[in-house]
Amino acid sequence: MTDDVKKYIGLVYPKEAVDNLELAAKIGKPDLLRAALPYYPELSGFNLAKITSEYTTKAILGNADVDKTWDEYVNRFKSSGGDKAIAFWTNWYNTEGKTVLK
Repeated sequence: MTDDVKKYIGLVYPKEAVDNLELAAKIGKPDLLRAALPYYPELSGFNLAKITSEYTTKAILGNADVDKTWDEYVNRFKSSGGDKAIAFWTNWYNTEGKTVLK
């Protein structure tokens, strides 16, 4: 996973997918489905990665009780554009994504 490879992959996939591929190359195997998710410019303004990252960090550090805050997190994600993202990704998976895992 050289810098040139990461730069090339970054032309097609979002930074999070490239980061996941780099991490997978170091400690495990890549998440092929996540890496194959297409980029939807319509979702770029929603900042869903930040919402997810913040919540994950809080949960891991023990600053959020997952049992008590999960529904609030899901509602925030969905109301911040997550519903649209889920619709895009579900449609992509149903039409193309299933072949990624074969």
